[in-house]
Amino acid sequence: MFKVLIVDDEPGALKSLKYMLEWEDIGYAIAGEAENGKQALDLLRSGHFDLIITDIRMPGISGLELIAEIRGISDDIPVIVMSGYEEFSYAKECIRQGVKDYLLKPVDQDQLTELLLGIREELVRQLLTDLKLYRGMPALLDRTLKRIAHGLLPANEIRQELELLHIQVQDDSPVGVLLVELDLPDMTDSSWTDHEIGIKRFAVMNVVEELLQGTGYAFEEGQDRVGVIILRDYACPSEIIQLAKSIRASVVEYVKISVTIGIGEMIRGVSQLAESFKTAELRLEMKFLFQGQIIGASSQSSQSGEIAYGNNSLMHSADLIIEAVRNKDSELVAGLLQQQQQIFITGQASRATVQTFVLELFSRLFQLIRELEEPYPPIFGSGTPELQQAMEFKTLDQVIAFTAAKCGEVMIHLKRLKMSSSEKVIDIVKNIVKQRYVENLHLKMIAEQVHMNPTYLGQIFKSVTGESFNDYLMKVRMERAKFLVLHTDKRIYEISMEVGYRQLDAFYKKFKDYTGKSAGELRAEQCSG
Repeated sequence: MFKVLIVDDEPGALKSLKYMLEWEDIGYAIAGEAENGKQALDLLRSGHFDLIITDIRMPGISGLELIAEIRGISDDIPVIVMSGYEEFSYAKECIRQGVKDYLLKPVDQDQLTELLLGIREELVRQLLTDLKLYRGMPALLDRTLKRIAHGLLPANEIRQELELLHIQVQDDSPVGVLLVELDLPDMTDSSWTDHEIGIKRFAVMNVVEELLQGTGYAFEEGQDRVGVIILRDYACPSEIIQLAKSIRASVVEYVKISVTIGIGEMIRGVSQLAESFKTAELRLEMKFLFQGQIIGASSQSSQSGEIAYGNNSLMHSADLIIEAVRNKDSELVAGLLQQQQQIFITGQASRATVQTFVLELFSRLFQLIRELEEPYPPIFGSGTPELQQAMEFKTLDQVIAFTAAKCGEVMIHLKRLKMSSSEKVIDIVKNIVKQRYVENLHLKMIAEQVHMNPTYLGQIFKSVTGESFNDYLMKVRMERAKFLVLHTDKRIYEISMEVGYRQLDAFYKKFKDYTGKSAGELRAEQCSG
């Protein structure tokens, strides 16, 4: 995460900026807040920040004076100026000082997000360049280690190549390979760029080399993999496992990312390293089942790596789950899926076996809904793109979670099919309220959407739910307001606006009537408790 310092003499503006964006989702963290230029400079001198966002008019040290001081500390820190004053002289001076942009308040959220993403790309690019210069890793060493691991160097040349790199090994020394793979999120996630992945990989390399302390060497095996050649006589396999555990723990602590490690067989002689590399690769193929773990010989219960599955066994499991879905028993469905997941793990099922099971289960879910002779809902999306996604998941956990979600959607659909026509309409009304309660919502507006008379809709709503539409709308708003009061530090007027009340007095009264306490009293009780 890149650290951001925000500077504004208005406390409300500071809070507004903090909550305007999901900062972590775009690669930033608010690491400092200052209410004037002096505070900002004190923070800058005592800590590191990657980006500064500042107001222009402030008491004491103005925004322009602050920027000048910042440039005295560093020419590289990007600065964004936000101001309520559209004055050309300010903008001109900001441009002269190398400010990234001059934004007028109130700032447009999309505009700010786009600007921040562009700055992030620049920061990542610079950081990657700095890492390469700092590491200064000889390309020859990396290339040589990779060629040895892949068996691309003749046996009689390996020792000669290593000696050129000042690496001494005995012909019969125990050696082996570890493969450390970064557990990256879905690669379609645009929040991860090649530059950022490169930074993570470099950071993992640094951690690995620190832990090896001359007992081996690391090399880049791919975009998301680091190879490790062990050149020390480890007394027993448990020492290799302990090294792998140290690597995994240190990477999580310092790089803030999980890794899966495949341990190759320890063999004698560097000329046989390619064999150890192959076994490490084979073990990493089990990452589908064991992501974030260390996969060695003890992880495999059989030479093939999988207990045979008969079609009858898979079909029986699918039958049980479908029957539970038909009965709308969500707890049983969850239990059966967890049980099937454990069977897959214990039996070390291949990805193909899991995919066969999921395809069979989804096919039966589809048939179940078609049996009811109702229009088929878009549970799997047009052209089944989500089903294709399930086939491409990297881990068993992801597949099971996706399958559970789809079973849940089918059960919800089955429950709706049994509703009366009145219940279906009220269900639609409730969903509209939950999605749009922040708007100036009223029954007439919703009645037009469901093509009903407002008075009649109101009568149906009360007969089905036991409460009036207005009472239900107020309850939804008040429950959301109560959550925001207890779990955020937003101001009461901000919460009022967020739950659909434009008049603060009306919100205060409704909130106290609903909860028995004012918002301030409720928050104070929470803090004192």
